[in-house]
Amino acid sequence: EAEPATLESRIRAREPAEWGGLDKLVAQAQRLAFKLSGLDGADITFGTGEDQTSAGPFRIDAAGNATALPQERVTDVVLSPELLTSGGFGNLSVSNPEGSILIPENVNLATQPGGSITLTSSRIEVLGNVSAAGGSLTFNVHNISPYLAAQQVASGAPVQLPLTPGLGIFILGDGASLSTAGSVTDDRFSSSGNVAALPDGGSVTIQSNDVNLGTGSIIDVSGGYAMTSKGTGRFGNGGSITIKSGQDLAQPSAIGGNLTLNGSLVGYSGAKGGSLSLQATTVQIGGAAAAAGSLHLQPDFFNQGGFGSFALTGLVPSAGNPAVWVAPDTIVAPIVKSLALAPDPTNNQPVSLQVIENPAGLRQGANLTLSAPGARDVTNGLVSRGDVLVDEGAIIRTEAGGSFRATGNTVSILGSIITPGGNITIGGGGNTASAFQDPNRALATTYIGANAHLSAAGTTVLAPDPFGRRTGTVLNGGNI
Repeated sequence: EAEPATLESRIRAREPAEWGGLDKLVAQAQRLAFKLSGLDGADITFGTGEDQTSAGPFRIDAAGNATALPQERVTDVVLSPELLTSGGFGNLSVSNPEGSILIPENVNLATQPGGSITLTSSRIEVLGNVSAAGGSLTFNVHNISPYLAAQQVASGAPVQLPLTPGLGIFILGDGASLSTAGSVTDDRFSSSGNVAALPDGGSVTIQSNDVNLGTGSIIDVSGGYAMTSKGTGRFGNGGSITIKSGQDLAQPSAIGGNLTLNGSLVGYSGAKGGSLSLQATTVQIGGAAAAAGSLHLQPDFFNQGGFGSFALTGLVPSAGNPAVWVAPDTIVAPIVKSLALAPDPTNNQPVSLQVIENPAGLRQGANLTLSAPGARDVTNGLVSRGDVLVDEGAIIRTEAGGSFRATGNTVSILGSIITPGGNITIGGGGNTASAFQDPNRALATTYIGANAHLSAAGTTVLAPDPFGRRTGTVLNGGNI
């Protein structure tokens, strides 16, 4: 019957060695505190509930109180996917921050076009398919209880709560899918307009300490296509994918966890390519091997999925490497692939789309952002500096009109950044006392190496012409 704070203080006063140390002990105290506070969440499963124990008829006891539900109906909750179909709801939000949420295999959870699904839990497993055409899918996964984190802040003397093994995990299973891809509609063969035409791709957001995308899984925010009854149509823009790992939602100072990308991420469009944002504890681009726990991306990663914008965030250094590191002699030159209408030789079939690689003069220039904000404790003090390093011999080159941006507590550019007619932004921290824990010296937070090369010089972009004429655009110089 002890209050959680009292319970924790009592346990801290006696720390038997067999309990595995103070961090493990406090984690156990967290789980016990949930029980004492009635905050321990249920296990929620989307399905039919055919095997679930019946709640039985409603009854009251001699005192007039309702009889309790069977325990398995309290701890295990089944929600029907039909909430979003025959139930008619367009937006679904489930909050279970101290429990778990499971979407089993062969379960399809789909909203009407433009709808939204938001799931909040301490562990989410998607083994089936979740979709919201042109809408939004959001998955928030806590490791540390938001209730306990708020208690810490309210205490006036907050302390760092430890991460709990087994919590803060998001899993997209092998072959599973998340999709907010825009719809592909064709009104040429219908007597009335299609009111559900939403060709723009939507958004998928995942926030969790650990994120694991299984083999054969896919997250799709591609743009679609809307064909009118008059035979004119338009491509939809690609949507956005945001995956933030390595950091707890309730207490951002709690750093840890991995981002595993064994699936496919796609944001193709016949108009504007989608945007992809990834956050991991440490990010390495190129190089033969990466430190354990790092998100290791090879240069061809930036030529996949049709994305026109990439934003990569690393939080803390690992094994002597900076939070975001472009390894020596790595060449990153993004090519944005597009969607086009598939050929229709009979001119009597609904439209379909295919992925193509346009000639250079017709491709979208990509935007690349590298960020290392560092880690801060519960009092907002910097506890680990975030550094961005583009190493010797590395080259980052966008196509015409693209952009590059690097920000962090420190940023060092030793290689080459080339954005013809585009933009380059490089900015280290403005407070060296914070970045270096040294209030007595002004130290460089932005360093351009002796062999570095930055260029946003203008260029000529030639566009193919069916008559063989020399057509194109002459671009002004960009901005650094």
